[in-house]
Amino acid sequence: MKTKRIMLVIVAALVALSAVGVASAQQTTTPDAQRGFGRRGHAPIMNSIRNVLGLVSESTGLDRVEIVAQLADGKTLSEVITENGGSVEDVTAQIMTQISERLVTAVENERITQERADELLANAETHVNELLNRVFERLTQRELPGERRGPQGPGMI
Repeated sequence: MKTKRIMLVIVAALVALSAVGVASAQQTTTPDAQRGFGRRGHAPIMNSIRNVLGLVSESTGLDRVEIVAQLADGKTLSEVITENGGSVEDVTAQIMTQISERLVTAVENERITQERADELLANAETHVNELLNRVFERLTQRELPGERRGPQGPGMI
């Protein structure tokens, strides 16, 4: 009698697993696409952040690690750019050009309407200025590799 129950449980489990396999095989989108991830499994926002850091790097001559370290010290991107010989206006113009190009492509590929693109572009410069003048508080609370932030400040234990 026990053998029959065990066999019944095993058969039921196999049926359940095969049903799950069939259902997941019919899925039309990848798990990354469902979570809003872009190429190479990265969230689109991460690609945008890397892009902005790249533009700041080109403008200032700093590498991305140096930029992030200054942001962790409580500086804004505008301050980092200005203090390191870059031009906030040039970086803003480059970001706006890239946004405009992406919106044109999105309209051409019929992912958004021209009206929506115009709406996004109208608000973009305000958002870019907010980004460049924002203090990244979460970043200032994190430890950078090789650094400990104790009660006395960075580098003190």
